[in-house]
Formats: sequence, C-alpha cells, structure tokens
Amino acid sequence: MKTVPTGIKGLEQVLNGGFNHPSTILVAGTAGAGKTTFAMQSLINASKEAEV
Repeated sequence: MKTVPTGIKGLEQVLNGGFNHPSTILVAGTAGAGKTTFAMQSLINASKEAEV
C-alpha cells in the first residue's frame, strides 16, 4: 500500500511514514484542539507532493 507523508515528523513516526493511500481519516477532538490546523497542514503538504 502506498504511504502519503503528512509533513509532520512526529506524526509520521507514529504512522510509520504517513497515511495509507487510499484511506479515510477521522480527526476528532474538542474545540481548539487543532483539528483544522492539522487538516490544513496535511493538505498543504500533500499538495506540495502532488497527492491531492
């Protein structure tokens, strides 16, 4: 399975290289936890790698 890097080094270590592609990711948390920032950061990094 192909792995798409997140661009976030610590998260990539936990995920063994990034998100599996194709896959669906659920990001959950309380208000102010950083869900939107995380999603935007991941999308920007993916677009730089032409994965979107």
